Amino acid sequence: MTRLTKSCAEVGPKRRNFFHQYGPPPGNTTSGLPLKSGFFWATTASGMLILLSQFYHQLGVQLKTAACKRIGDSSGSGTRSPLRSNSPAELELFKAIRMNDLKKVKDIINSKEVDLNTRHSLGWTFLQSAAVRGKVYLHLLLKKVSNLNSTFQGAHEIVQVLLEAGADPDAIDEFSNAAQISFEKKLNYVAVFMLREEEFADFLSGNVSFLGSTALHYAALADSPETIRVLMAHHANPNLENEFGHKAFDYIKDSQDPAMVQLIPEFTKYAMEYEDYIK
Repeated sequence: MTRLTKSCAEVGPKRRNFFHQYGPPPGNTTSGLPLKSGFFWATTASGMLILLSQFYHQLGVQLKTAACKRIGDSSGSGTRSPLRSNSPAELELFKAIRMNDLKKVKDIINSKEVDLNTRHSLGWTFLQSAAVRGKVYLHLLLKKVSNLNSTFQGAHEIVQVLLEAGADPDAIDEFSNAAQISFEKKLNYVAVFMLREEEFADFLSGNVSFLGSTALHYAALADSPETIRVLMAHHANPNLENEFGHKAFDYIKDSQDPAMVQLIPEFTKYAMEYEDYIK
């Protein structure tokens, strides 16, 4: 498995976003600071600030026309197959997961209109989208989104429903980072960056690759022991490594959440006995 350089591995996928402080990487045609509101401040040669908006609309048009490609190997070689744009039903399911609308999720699943292992046009799955919404992240969302379902018991309930309906617990994320994806798919960097934040998670580092991460990795990064236990019950593979060479356990032991610390012995035992679990 290809690993990133030592300097990148030392950073690792963490919980804060590099580009909120420093802007896009050098060489991008647009420089400045992306804001949470969905706008972007760009500095002109004269030093004036210009407010640019409607990136989501631009990206939506691009996704409908671009031939999105599957990630091959990390070196850029290998065969890459085109990905289709998401259907209205698929987009509704992604939205229902983000809003923690369990009833809507069940309704869409029961309609049989969606293959639960279909990916977002940029690479992640429904299950990963649900797994990354741990209790901490949902608590933050409740403060920012007034119409979010405030009666939730935990993101793990949606994870449970998806798994029971056939979602693959070991599917890997094909999204690396905004810079790489925008380059590969010829999309606007800022639009990709902001879409990942708004439609997946805004607490993950934006300057590192998440290629190869599974729902288990994201549940660990979201500090959600409940979701991790649900994934364990469905025999999620604890030995899979992402592009950094990290397993889910690396993020579990890195957490400062007391509930995650308490999970360590249980998860360690599960990982050691995994081959017996799947027999």
